[in-house]
Amino acid sequence: MYRRSFLAALTGGGLAAASGFAAHRPRLIDGARRGRGDPVSVTRTITDESITYDADRDTIRYPTLVGSDGPIESRSEPFVLWANRRCASVGSEVVLPAIADRVDGEPTGIGKGVRGVSFGLAITVSATTTRDRDGAVVSEPTLSVERLVGVTPATVSATIAFDGREHTRHVPVFVEESEVSYL
Repeated sequence: MYRRSFLAALTGGGLAAASGFAAHRPRLIDGARRGRGDPVSVTRTITDESITYDADRDTIRYPTLVGSDGPIESRSEPFVLWANRRCASVGSEVVLPAIADRVDGEPTGIGKGVRGVSFGLAITVSATTTRDRDGAVVSEPTLSVERLVGVTPATVSATIAFDGREHTRHVPVFVEESEVSYL
């Protein structure tokens, strides 16, 4: 009895392992396409005085709630976790300017963000069509999605420096389409 249960579990696990990544594809990849443009890079020194580094513990302490008089609540975490998030955030800041340079102008209807997926953080570029209450198009992106995918950097190599530490992360960039409607 136990042998059959063990073999059934082993076979099921083997099938799941054989299917690999496809069985657990992150939602972002299902609905988005990876940028195909040349990678870009950015380096930024973080100078926020409300963030402190503890070298003995290799941790960062940063505010999580800020009031009019300054930080109210703070949190500590390992430097690498904080730096990975900060790299994605800093990297997202150079994506739209890179796209604008590649199409000779500022495209409209295009936004950017950072999203967590099963493999970490990714930068998203969104082409958004806006419709009124009757479904008529009010505004739409000035670039086709095909063109946007072609000029969007595939990756942003983001480096941050803080208090003598440096961290680099290569953040993938995905393009997605979205529609919004007036309520």
